[in-house]
Amino acid sequence: WSEANVLACAERSYGILCAAAETVRPGGALVYSTCTLNREENEGVIARFLESHDFTLVPPSADVLHGAESGFLEHTVRILPDSGVGEGHFACCMIRRSDVQTKRPQQVRFKRAKCDINRIWEQVSAVPMWGEPYEQDGWIFLSPAAFGELNFLQYGVRIAAADKTVKPYHSLALALRKGETANAIDLQPDDPRLRLYLSGGELQDPPFDGWGTVTVHGYPLGLVKCGDSVKNHYPKGLWLSKT
Repeated sequence: WSEANVLACAERSYGILCAAAETVRPGGALVYSTCTLNREENEGVIARFLESHDFTLVPPSADVLHGAESGFLEHTVRILPDSGVGEGHFACCMIRRSDVQTKRPQQVRFKRAKCDINRIWEQVSAVPMWGEPYEQDGWIFLSPAAFGELNFLQYGVRIAAADKTVKPYHSLALALRKGETANAIDLQPDDPRLRLYLSGGELQDPPFDGWGTVTVHGYPLGLVKCGDSVKNHYPKGLWLSKT
């Protein structure tokens, strides 16, 4: 914990809230909820947001008030750990003014992926591709059918980076369910290689050639690429401490 980390979380939350506000129609509702009791990330974010956005707080409904108490800002609520309904939460609901003139966001265009993702998909997944691969800003997304006239900044699962070569992305492994992996190194929870993998280390004795997953009891954790060695592709930001 650090004060700097709290302020960073509050700034991130404020950015997310501002981005979400752009999608709300005049008269529409926007709910802001956190799993912290820190005032900077809760009432502080809301007070700052209301100063520059055409939203107003509305009183919470009776069912929301059950087990909650009023926050430090009118019409906000806090749920304390001793309430029995949560471990510490904050929530509020805001309505966008109905007289606001809004501009429709620019429609994001998706283009069909030109690169061949099928070879990598067949190495990682044992089930057929369940969507249409689209390319946007150097990434390949596996996307369901379009949702009518709704506008999306992104939609679907980010499955690969499309640069000079196609490289599968971590969320592809997480999108697969138990039993849906093709090439896989299945580990037991008490296997020391599991902590080694989650710490960014490389495993020994590659059991297959190409891309695959590391699983525990069949549940995918992340990606590896096997050849002469087992290259670890678990995201660095998720590594466990090696100490």
